[in-house]
Amino acid sequence: MASLDNLPTVTIIVFISVGCVFFLVFLAAALFCFLKKRKKTVQETGIIHLDEHKNTREAVVVGPQGIDTMVLSVEDDIHIDGDIKKNEKVGEGLHAKSVEVNASTS
Repeated sequence: MASLDNLPTVTIIVFISVGCVFFLVFLAAALFCFLKKRKKTVQETGIIHLDEHKNTREAVVVGPQGIDTMVLSVEDDIHIDGDIKKNEKVGEGLHAKSVEVNASTS
């Protein structure tokens, strides 16, 4: 009956060991789910339309002392239009979907 004296000690050691294994499995599953949920990509594409027009005018003007002077006039006209296209892909799961948002800025 010497083995019955050690039965409570053996039972406690077995339960602690099994409990630690279950805890580690639970921790690994939680870490896996967290990393899977965190996995998402966001891609932004900016398209910029740039229109530039330059007008140059030359004029010869007679100065106060009779010297010809050249006058150069430059007009610069710039129009900028920008489009932002945003693609967001969420990691796989119950709410996995791809969202496209088009925003236009002027």
